[in-house]
Amino acid sequence: MIKRRVGQMAIATRLKKLEAMQQNKEHIGVIVFSVEDDGRIWTANIKKERLFFETIFEAENYLIGVPGVTKDTVIIIDDLMVWGDGLYLPCDPLLYFCNSEQRCKFASLTMNLEKWLSLYISLVQRILTESIKNPNMQLPGFDDPALQDLIQNYNSMSIEQLVERYKDQKWFRGKGR
Repeated sequence: MIKRRVGQMAIATRLKKLEAMQQNKEHIGVIVFSVEDDGRIWTANIKKERLFFETIFEAENYLIGVPGVTKDTVIIIDDLMVWGDGLYLPCDPLLYFCNSEQRCKFASLTMNLEKWLSLYISLVQRILTESIKNPNMQLPGFDDPALQDLIQNYNSMSIEQLVERYKDQKWFRGKGR
């Protein structure tokens, strides 16, 4: 009897949520951001035309004022254009802390992993230096185990060793490999 009552309550709760979502005609369920060849970040599913942003921080600030964007809106970021092919390091630093020109440089190096990783390490160093000056600075992606491992090891390993360490390690966990 108790299980049946709990099940009915769960169904009633879901039904109320569904009704509330139906009442909000402007609700935006999913927003997809992508990176252009020239490094610009864009989306086309907020308005009918493409919207371009310099960083994801800028895009997030824009989304705050968009009617229909709620805490339930799913945000998908397609970072394949700037991702080092086969290196499982987060692209958050590229999307949040690089401008279009810098992201374009990463995009041109996606197949040259040594150069891509060298540029990535320089970016991470720059961000960490800025974060020392501004301790309240947000650091998206820096909680990723692979990036934490890179920060600990980039001084003690060669670029070739680092490429090998992060290559094809989709579920990189760090020291216990």
